[in-house]
Amino acid sequence: MKEIIIAGAGITGLMAASTLAAKGYHITILEATNRAGGRVHTINNNSFSRPVEAGAEFVHGKLPVTLSLLKEAGIEYHPVKGAMVRVRNAQWQEQDELVTGWDDLMEKMHEMKKDMTIAAFLETYFAEERYKDLRQSIKSFAEGYDLADTSIASLFALRDEWMHEEEEQYRLPDGYIQLVQYLVNHIKKQGGIIYTNAIVKHIRWQRNQVDITVASGEIYKADKVIITVPLGVLQAQDNAIAAINFQPQPAAHLQAAQQIGFGPVIKILLQFKDAFYTAYHDHLGFILSNEVIPTWWTQYDNPYPLLTGWVGGERALLHNNTSDDELLKLSLQSLSNIFKIDVADLQEQLTASHIARWHLDDFALGGYSYSMLASDEARKQLNTPVEDTLFFAGEGTYDGAYPGTVEAALVAGMEVARLIHAGS
Repeated sequence: MKEIIIAGAGITGLMAASTLAAKGYHITILEATNRAGGRVHTINNNSFSRPVEAGAEFVHGKLPVTLSLLKEAGIEYHPVKGAMVRVRNAQWQEQDELVTGWDDLMEKMHEMKKDMTIAAFLETYFAEERYKDLRQSIKSFAEGYDLADTSIASLFALRDEWMHEEEEQYRLPDGYIQLVQYLVNHIKKQGGIIYTNAIVKHIRWQRNQVDITVASGEIYKADKVIITVPLGVLQAQDNAIAAINFQPQPAAHLQAAQQIGFGPVIKILLQFKDAFYTAYHDHLGFILSNEVIPTWWTQYDNPYPLLTGWVGGERALLHNNTSDDELLKLSLQSLSNIFKIDVADLQEQLTASHIARWHLDDFALGGYSYSMLASDEARKQLNTPVEDTLFFAGEGTYDGAYPGTVEAALVAGMEVARLIHAGS
């Protein structure tokens, strides 16, 4: 029975562990935080009247592995409904109007033979004043949806994403925590062990022999190790809290990690006494605005009075030194401007709040990945085992049609398990 250690109990680590444990491997997971799930984090406490998602929330389409696993686990999921509206200067309009130049943009994107950054593409082909709204729309989408820095993000990746965009989205009424718990239970039933508050600090290795030291000083031994920590942690080797010291260092793999984007994001959860926003739109789903907190969504068609704010990309970085109290004030002011309601009235209606800044979390250092110009080759490097002993996996190593999703993390876990088993 081979000993496998997995660094990280996020979705990729749990999926890899569950798959390998079922095949008879002895699995030990070392998780730096006090819980399993990683960037899947359902809050289920007395502050909110029902489970809310501080991390991953949606199933972005008919994703085969995710939906199959949810069905296997008997976990309920519902289609996401509701209209998408744009609010500018208190003017509300359905988000189905194409900005000037959209057709030209799509045509030019499909003509391109060589990749370039999104920013360079817009500056080269759509620099005219008449395309100002188009440029802003693309930048806002890339930052808000992909968490991407357009000055380094791949145009081809954005084009491919739009080509594979799924119409129907889903949400888990009782939270993604159910999927986490399902995988944790399966791992434990197969004899796997999960240690929380076990921060991996040193990985000393030679072929088929690994010694891992955690922050408290314990040493764990295995034949192989799967590193599933978020891409941001691999990129931040100077982070005193989360950095992993490898001996010897897999230099090519760590360099490859730098060639994949990993975006900053802030998610804001606000629970109110009642769903006051239904008075403005009877089937309101998503709001896009130019406010400080630009994107909001409801729980439509659920009466639960929760509004979720979202700030990604460069906009999120602007608030690195903003306190949670101040960020809450900015959130309420943004909603005040959108709905034309006094901030004091919104404050009186507010019953619970939570702010998650994933890029400031030492064991995440970002929300999810996006592609840069050299990312395809970088992923190939990261998905190549180091002497059949060090394996890297995560949503950032995923190469497929659904990047930056729970599906990507699940597939990455399955693939690394397949690699290990195939080499046994």
